[in-house]
Amino acid sequence: MCALWQILPAIKGKYQCLSHICGGADAGRELTEKVIELPVKVENGQRYSSVRPNPSKVVITVLMSVKDYNNYTSRDFEAVVDLADWEKNEVQYLPILLTKVPDYCKIISVVPQNVDFFVRK
Repeated sequence: MCALWQILPAIKGKYQCLSHICGGADAGRELTEKVIELPVKVENGQRYSSVRPNPSKVVITVLMSVKDYNNYTSRDFEAVVDLADWEKNEVQYLPILLTKVPDYCKIISVVPQNVDFFVRK
């Protein structure tokens, strides 16, 4: 797998690692994008009876090896919001934080990047 994710667009929307970057056995490995839906977990919300992010799920687009495409599922990734941001800074929206991402996967996008939330004391 590529240590540095320098990618060269190739034929039919796939990607190839540059051989001088990937080196050795991983040179020339094809890459592809995978879209995964993740539930949003709430951190630091224990002081409240209910904290509900809205929307409760996010969609991520991940760049990975074609060989590993079927090996990664939503269980291999984790999306959280930290309620401490709201308590400290009184922010209106909470940013999505990806706390668990497998090695050699590159996150291309997270939709939405921020979520609204409902808190019940």
